[in-house]
Amino acid sequence: MDLQECYQRLGGDYENILKRFRREKMIEKFCFKFLDDPSYATYLDKMKEQEYEEALRAIHSLKGVCSNLAFNQLYEISDAIVTALRADDPAAALEKSGELEDCYYQTTQAVLEYKAANGK
Repeated sequence: MDLQECYQRLGGDYENILKRFRREKMIEKFCFKFLDDPSYATYLDKMKEQEYEEALRAIHSLKGVCSNLAFNQLYEISDAIVTALRADDPAAALEKSGELEDCYYQTTQAVLEYKAANGK
């Protein structure tokens, strides 16, 4: 699997990220850093604890990372959750949790498979 195929699998915009980062090595570096980003786990924890302000901060952070990496699908669902939490509607945010989980898994799996396929 090459990096462009990875982006196709995770619903990202490879052409956009390549224009901005200019080198695949830079894209790869930040994709691998994404795997260690704690925002998603923090969001889940804070939602369980009903700490919605902290959950908002975490999902907003995830949204920003996804925007920077052109992970469009994960960005879109994160944005919808940010909007719900800003509107003080945690129930609407929770309704999106299944979609978020699926998309996050799809994204991380694509990056992990790319990493393994390229001996990284």
